[in-house]
Amino acid sequence: MTGGAVALVVIGATAVAVGAVRSEGSGDAEAQALATSSATPSSSASDEPDAEPSPSGTAVPESGRAGGDDAAAAESARDAEPSRGPDNPFPERPSVEVGATTDLGDGLTVAVTSIDRIEGEAQGIGEIGGPAVRATVEVVNSGPQAQSLAGFAVNAFLGTERVPAGELTGSGAQALPAEVGAGKTVTGRYVFSVPDDSPAPVVISVDTDPSSPLVIVPMS
Repeated sequence: MTGGAVALVVIGATAVAVGAVRSEGSGDAEAQALATSSATPSSSASDEPDAEPSPSGTAVPESGRAGGDDAAAAESARDAEPSRGPDNPFPERPSVEVGATTDLGDGLTVAVTSIDRIEGEAQGIGEIGGPAVRATVEVVNSGPQAQSLAGFAVNAFLGTERVPAGELTGSGAQALPAEVGAGKTVTGRYVFSVPDDSPAPVVISVDTDPSSPLVIVPMS
Protein backbone atom coordinates (compact mmCIF):
# COMPACT_ATOMS: atom_id res chain seq x y z
CA MET A 1 0.00 0.00 0.00
CA THR A 2 2.75 2.41 0.79
CA GLY A 3 4.39 1.97 -2.64
CA GLY A 4 1.07 2.51 -4.44
CA ALA A 5 0.39 5.66 -2.51
CA VAL A 6 3.77 7.05 -3.45
CA ALA A 7 3.13 6.28 -7.13
CA LEU A 8 -0.19 8.10 -7.09
CA VAL A 9 1.37 11.10 -5.45
CA VAL A 10 4.12 11.26 -8.07
CA ILE A 11 1.65 10.87 -10.92
CA GLY A 12 -0.60 13.57 -9.47
CA ALA A 13 2.29 15.96 -9.03
CA THR A 14 3.35 15.41 -12.62
CA ALA A 15 -0.15 16.15 -13.90
CA VAL A 16 -0.32 19.31 -11.85
CA ALA A 17 3.04 20.49 -13.25
CA VAL A 18 2.03 19.79 -16.84
CA GLY A 19 -1.23 21.70 -16.35
CA ALA A 20 0.64 24.62 -14.90
CA VAL A 21 3.03 24.71 -17.87
CA ARG A 22 0.12 24.59 -20.34
CA SER A 23 -1.71 27.37 -18.50
CA GLU A 24 1.39 29.57 -18.45
CA GLY A 25 2.01 29.03 -22.18
CA SER A 26 -1.57 29.90 -23.00
CA GLY A 27 -1.30 33.16 -20.99
CA ASP A 28 1.90 34.16 -22.79
CA ALA A 29 0.25 33.59 -26.19
CA GLU A 30 -2.74 35.71 -25.29
CA ALA A 31 -0.48 38.52 -23.99
CA GLN A 32 1.59 38.40 -27.21
CA ALA A 33 -1.57 38.55 -29.33
CA LEU A 34 -2.82 41.61 -27.42
CA ALA A 35 0.55 43.37 -27.78
CA THR A 36 0.60 42.68 -31.54
CA SER A 37 -2.94 43.95 -31.92
CA SER A 38 -2.12 47.18 -30.06
CA ALA A 39 0.99 47.85 -32.16
CA THR A 40 -0.85 47.46 -35.52
CA PRO A 41 -2.34 50.81 -36.79
CA SER A 42 -6.07 50.94 -37.32
CA SER A 43 -7.29 50.40 -40.87
CA SER A 44 -9.55 53.48 -40.56
CA ALA A 45 -6.60 55.91 -40.20
CA SER A 46 -5.36 57.54 -43.43
CA ASP A 47 -1.70 58.21 -44.13
CA GLU A 48 -2.51 60.58 -47.04
CA PRO A 49 -2.31 64.36 -46.46
CA ASP A 50 -5.49 66.38 -46.55
CA ALA A 51 -6.50 67.28 -50.10
CA GLU A 52 -6.12 70.95 -50.96
CA PRO A 53 -9.38 72.76 -51.64
CA SER A 54 -10.18 73.40 -55.29
CA PRO A 55 -9.97 77.03 -56.39
CA SER A 56 -13.36 78.68 -56.65
CA GLY A 57 -12.43 80.57 -59.81
CA THR A 58 -9.60 81.67 -62.08
CA ALA A 59 -7.58 84.59 -60.79
CA VAL A 60 -7.27 87.56 -63.15
CA PRO A 61 -3.67 88.82 -63.54
CA GLU A 62 -3.19 92.37 -62.31
CA SER A 63 -1.58 93.41 -65.61
CA GLY A 64 -4.57 92.14 -67.61
CA ARG A 65 -7.00 93.87 -65.28
CA ALA A 66 -5.05 97.15 -65.53
CA GLY A 67 -4.99 96.99 -69.32
CA GLY A 68 -8.73 96.32 -69.42
CA ASP A 69 -9.37 99.23 -67.06
CA ASP A 70 -7.30 101.60 -69.25
CA ALA A 71 -9.14 100.56 -72.40
CA ALA A 72 -12.52 100.97 -70.69
CA ALA A 73 -11.52 104.43 -69.40
CA ALA A 74 -10.43 105.55 -72.89
CA GLU A 75 -13.68 104.30 -74.42
CA SER A 76 -15.72 106.04 -71.71
CA ALA A 77 -13.85 109.31 -72.35
CA ARG A 78 -14.60 109.11 -76.08
CA ASP A 79 -18.28 108.44 -75.37
CA ALA A 80 -18.40 111.59 -73.22
CA GLU A 81 -17.04 113.83 -76.02
CA PRO A 82 -19.42 116.39 -77.56
CA SER A 83 -21.05 115.34 -80.82
CA ARG A 84 -21.74 117.42 -83.89
CA GLY A 85 -25.20 118.70 -84.70
CA PRO A 86 -27.12 121.68 -86.08
CA ASP A 87 -26.63 123.61 -82.83
CA ASN A 88 -22.93 122.70 -82.54
CA PRO A 89 -21.42 122.11 -85.99
CA PHE A 90 -17.79 122.31 -84.79
CA PRO A 91 -17.56 120.95 -81.25
CA GLU A 92 -14.14 120.93 -79.63
CA ARG A 93 -12.40 118.46 -77.40
CA PRO A 94 -10.71 119.93 -74.32
CA SER A 95 -7.46 121.63 -75.39
CA VAL A 96 -4.27 119.57 -75.21
CA GLU A 97 -0.65 120.66 -75.08
CA VAL A 98 1.81 120.46 -77.92
CA GLY A 99 3.11 116.88 -78.05
CA ALA A 100 0.11 115.39 -76.24
CA THR A 101 -1.54 112.39 -77.87
CA THR A 102 -5.28 112.19 -78.54
CA ASP A 103 -6.84 108.74 -78.85
CA LEU A 104 -9.20 108.53 -81.83
CA GLY A 105 -10.15 104.88 -81.30
CA ASP A 106 -9.44 101.74 -83.37
CA GLY A 107 -5.72 102.04 -82.60
CA LEU A 108 -5.42 105.52 -84.13
CA THR A 109 -3.84 108.47 -82.30
CA VAL A 110 -2.95 112.02 -83.36
CA ALA A 111 -0.61 114.62 -81.89
CA VAL A 112 0.59 118.09 -82.88
CA THR A 113 4.25 117.54 -82.08
CA SER A 114 5.48 121.09 -82.73
CA ILE A 115 4.30 124.61 -83.59
CA ASP A 116 7.13 126.89 -84.77
CA ARG A 117 7.22 130.53 -85.82
CA ILE A 118 8.84 130.95 -89.24
CA GLU A 119 9.03 133.37 -92.16
CA GLY A 120 6.50 131.89 -94.54
CA GLU A 121 6.95 131.65 -98.31
CA ALA A 122 4.05 132.35 -100.63
CA GLN A 123 3.87 129.89 -103.54
CA GLY A 124 0.21 129.54 -104.43
CA ILE A 125 -2.19 132.05 -105.98
CA GLY A 126 -3.43 134.61 -103.45
CA GLU A 127 -0.92 133.64 -100.77
CA ILE A 128 0.94 136.36 -98.87
CA GLY A 129 4.34 135.58 -97.44
CA GLY A 130 5.51 136.85 -94.09
CA PRO A 131 5.31 135.87 -90.41
CA ALA A 132 3.82 132.41 -90.12
CA VAL A 133 3.63 129.29 -87.99
CA ARG A 134 4.39 125.73 -89.07
CA ALA A 135 2.59 122.88 -87.27
CA THR A 136 3.80 119.29 -87.44
CA VAL A 137 1.06 116.67 -87.06
CA GLU A 138 1.79 113.01 -86.35
CA VAL A 139 -0.68 110.15 -86.75
CA VAL A 140 0.07 106.66 -85.38
CA ASN A 141 -1.86 103.54 -86.35
CA SER A 142 -1.24 100.71 -83.87
CA GLY A 143 -4.17 98.68 -85.21
CA PRO A 144 -4.05 95.60 -87.44
CA GLN A 145 -5.50 97.32 -90.53
CA ALA A 146 -4.73 100.39 -92.62
CA GLN A 147 -6.79 103.49 -91.75
CA SER A 148 -8.02 106.23 -94.05
CA LEU A 149 -6.94 109.81 -93.33
CA ALA A 150 -8.97 111.27 -96.17
CA GLY A 151 -11.24 113.08 -93.71
CA PHE A 152 -8.39 114.78 -91.81
CA ALA A 153 -8.11 118.56 -92.07
CA VAL A 154 -5.64 120.78 -90.22
CA ASN A 155 -6.34 124.50 -89.70
CA ALA A 156 -5.13 127.45 -87.62
CA PHE A 157 -7.34 129.98 -85.82
CA LEU A 158 -6.48 133.35 -84.28
CA GLY A 159 -7.89 134.87 -81.09
CA THR A 160 -10.89 133.95 -79.00
CA GLU A 161 -13.16 134.54 -82.00
CA ARG A 162 -11.40 131.75 -83.86
CA VAL A 163 -10.55 133.80 -86.96
CA PRO A 164 -9.20 131.38 -89.65
CA ALA A 165 -5.55 131.88 -90.61
CA GLY A 166 -4.55 131.74 -94.28
CA GLU A 167 -2.70 128.57 -95.32
CA LEU A 168 0.62 128.72 -97.19
CA THR A 169 1.93 125.99 -99.49
CA GLY A 170 5.63 126.90 -99.21
CA SER A 171 8.18 126.63 -96.39
CA GLY A 172 8.14 122.84 -96.31
CA ALA A 173 4.37 122.41 -96.13
CA GLN A 174 3.29 118.81 -96.77
CA ALA A 175 -0.16 117.41 -96.04
CA LEU A 176 -0.78 114.06 -94.36
CA PRO A 177 -1.13 111.12 -96.77
CA ALA A 178 -4.57 109.72 -97.55
CA GLU A 179 -3.89 106.54 -95.54
CA VAL A 180 -1.74 105.19 -92.71
CA GLY A 181 -0.80 101.53 -92.80
CA ALA A 182 -1.13 99.04 -89.96
CA GLY A 183 1.60 99.64 -87.37
CA LYS A 184 2.80 102.76 -89.21
CA THR A 185 3.36 106.42 -88.33
CA VAL A 186 2.86 109.31 -90.77
CA THR A 187 3.64 113.03 -90.46
CA GLY A 188 2.27 116.18 -92.08
CA ARG A 189 3.48 119.78 -91.92
CA TYR A 190 1.12 122.72 -92.27
CA VAL A 191 2.07 126.41 -92.63
CA PHE A 192 -0.28 129.29 -91.79
CA SER A 193 0.10 133.05 -92.15
CA VAL A 194 0.10 134.66 -88.69
CA PRO A 195 0.98 138.38 -88.74
CA ASP A 196 2.80 139.73 -85.72
CA ASP A 197 -0.22 141.76 -84.64
CA SER A 198 -2.60 138.77 -84.76
CA PRO A 199 -4.85 138.32 -81.72
CA ALA A 200 -3.90 135.59 -79.28
CA PRO A 201 -4.11 132.73 -78.86
CA VAL A 202 -3.00 130.92 -81.98
CA VAL A 203 -4.53 127.45 -81.99
CA ILE A 204 -4.11 124.50 -84.33
CA SER A 205 -7.19 122.35 -84.93
CA VAL A 206 -7.23 118.81 -86.32
CA ASP A 207 -10.54 117.73 -87.83
CA THR A 208 -10.41 113.95 -87.97
CA ASP A 209 -13.80 113.16 -89.50
CA PRO A 210 -17.23 114.79 -89.92
CA SER A 211 -18.69 113.10 -86.84
CA SER A 212 -15.89 113.76 -84.31
CA PRO A 213 -15.05 116.91 -82.32
CA LEU A 214 -11.96 118.92 -83.20
CA VAL A 215 -8.58 118.33 -81.58
CA ILE A 216 -7.46 121.77 -80.29
CA VAL A 217 -3.79 122.58 -79.57
CA PRO A 218 -2.92 126.15 -78.48
CA MET A 219 0.48 127.52 -79.37
CA SER A 220 2.51 128.14 -76.23
